[in-house]
Amino acid sequence: MSMSFYRQSYKRLTQIIFEWQDIDRLSLLCSFILLEVTLQWAWCLMVWLNHNQLNNYYNGSQFELLWLWVTVAVLFYSWLLIRFNQYATLPKNLFGWQTLLATVYTLHMFITTAMLGYNELMAGVTLVGSAMLAMILIDRKIVWLSFISYFCFILIVSILPFYGVHLPSMRQYPGVSTYHEYYSQLFGQGSPSNLVNQVLLSTKPSTELLDSLSITAKEVAQIKAFKSSQLFWFATYFYFAMPKAIVIVSVFRAMLSIIERNKLNIQYNADHDALTGIKNRRCVLDWIHQTLLKEANVNSDNQHYSVILLDLDSFKAVNDTYGHQVGDQVLKEVAQLLEKAMERQHVVSRYGGEEFLLALPQTSHETALLIAEALKKEIEAMVIHLEADESFQVTASFGVATLPHHEVKRLQATYLQIISADKIKALRSYQMSEKLIRSLIDLADSALYQAKHNGRNQVVSANLLVIRNQVPVPSFELV
Repeated sequence: MSMSFYRQSYKRLTQIIFEWQDIDRLSLLCSFILLEVTLQWAWCLMVWLNHNQLNNYYNGSQFELLWLWVTVAVLFYSWLLIRFNQYATLPKNLFGWQTLLATVYTLHMFITTAMLGYNELMAGVTLVGSAMLAMILIDRKIVWLSFISYFCFILIVSILPFYGVHLPSMRQYPGVSTYHEYYSQLFGQGSPSNLVNQVLLSTKPSTELLDSLSITAKEVAQIKAFKSSQLFWFATYFYFAMPKAIVIVSVFRAMLSIIERNKLNIQYNADHDALTGIKNRRCVLDWIHQTLLKEANVNSDNQHYSVILLDLDSFKAVNDTYGHQVGDQVLKEVAQLLEKAMERQHVVSRYGGEEFLLALPQTSHETALLIAEALKKEIEAMVIHLEADESFQVTASFGVATLPHHEVKRLQATYLQIISADKIKALRSYQMSEKLIRSLIDLADSALYQAKHNGRNQVVSANLLVIRNQVPVPSFELV
């Protein structure tokens, strides 16, 4: 059940990213923002309920202003979400709605950052993560302007303290307003010593440690209160930042999974025939290049390379008699038969129409002829079953061509020399061998034509035709 929900979630996200209208994406972004400001409102409620324990950690008047603003933000984004869900089609002023949502959110981050005090974790998640997520869902120009605005704000907030300017903040420490002021009052000028840090880090500092620093029990209590306030604000920033970070990372993780799966699907569709599911022409030509000229085969003993081109006999009559749907069924069943019969190191592909091309690396001509004969008999024995207990059979003609061992060795040596000397790229490398590969297939096609001419349902050797001077001697050269 959980796996089904997991897949449904990915499917839903795919629809959001690739299929939903812009108003639906805007609604999704509004939902994320509403979730964020609702969590912030919940934090304000928690602080108010525990104000007796936490009142020394924050400025009460600033807190009330923050809670008021967060409440307004919750109501505003709730209204926006209801408004967006009322649209059945794209509104004419969609750009205006996107601008309004992004502008108010940017203003919201200005206010919360100023009131809570600058924190790298919270600002970083908002600056980078929120911008990346928003760019997926709404107009990128709007997001870019919001990003620049918030970036400039963070830059100003970070620089102002160096010039003695401190923005109003609800964050405070027991008895003092800043960390620096606390240490100046308690320990005088200069940074605290390692022993003072030990007091801050220790739950129960030893008497010897306190005596060495001349710290009274009251001062120890102040140190503990200061440490508690530090912990409170660390937890606050973590609470404000992490839910947002988790949502953003989860969305991008799902997106990357979708993209990876789509990439695999695109690659599969690019390499396979849509009807039969076996390799297509483009894929088999590239595979022949890889297996014929790859460096791993240079020192192999069995360097013959064979191809088998077969064509279903009288296939037009099948379409005319039974219809194209039955013709497609025949192609599928023949493709399944070929794939099942061939070994894993061989590749079966649909070369075009009712033609199939089989690439057989490290296969001698005699072995390729035996394979073609066996396949011819299997196709001849195959029965195509139709409805109403009707059935029929088909046959195929075969042409077999082989590059002999010495030719393959010569081509591989030449190929490696060119690669080493010119350092050519993979695309140019394939282009260089394309004419050679097509020459080999054309030679098999000549034998296939001869098999058709001899009466069909036959296997003809292209190499034998060359010996008998019935076809021209092919030129196998790398261009």
